[in-house]
Amino acid sequence: MHDIETDGFLAPEALAFRDAVRVQFVEQIRECEDVSRRATTQVFEQHIANVTVANATAASLWARCLSASQAAILLAERGMGVEALALLRTAYENLFFCAALVKQPAVIVRLAGEDTGQRLKQAREMLKDKQIFAAITDADRALLEAFVRDTPAATKAISAYEAAEIAGMTGIYQGAWRTFSLIATHATLTGAGHAFGNDLYDLQFGPSFANVDSALGLARDCIRLGLDAVAPIFTA
Repeated sequence: MHDIETDGFLAPEALAFRDAVRVQFVEQIRECEDVSRRATTQVFEQHIANVTVANATAASLWARCLSASQAAILLAERGMGVEALALLRTAYENLFFCAALVKQPAVIVRLAGEDTGQRLKQAREMLKDKQIFAAITDADRALLEAFVRDTPAATKAISAYEAAEIAGMTGIYQGAWRTFSLIATHATLTGAGHAFGNDLYDLQFGPSFANVDSALGLARDCIRLGLDAVAPIFTA
């Protein structure tokens, strides 16, 4: 027998929960589907008006934002509200950088600096880590050392908050993005609390209506914001 107690969210019973969600949140689902359809149609039918590295990157980040939002909707439909919120952190972060690039194309230089800086940081830390040092070959180590030695120092980087500031979305950053981090993305006490029922020893595991409404609304809003943000770079 395959049920929640043996297969968890992979059980057919968990998939069937979607029907109950679509009945209880019928209006929210309709709004999500409508705005998602508009956004997906834009991705397939419209073109970048002025093809630059900044605009192409903005369009790519918008696609990432849209796919993460759609994935969050799928999770919410299956009673995985907190997991949906975790994905929405990714969606909104892509939104911040996408919108920032549209408003200030020069952000691409700082985005490249952030990318290079993170790669250099990882390589340096890997070379210092005893577990990695013991696991990799001399050839692998030489490649890491060469990367650190030969890669030019990163230019000024950019944070998610700075991208949100350029995009004019600091309120969303402080009110939504930080909330996703606290309650869904990171291993916090608040996040751990979502796994419990009425008391500390009442561990719950399975589909739930908890946070589904919020996740659907925030996914809808993210896509709406993205449509407005990228409109200047697209042409029919």
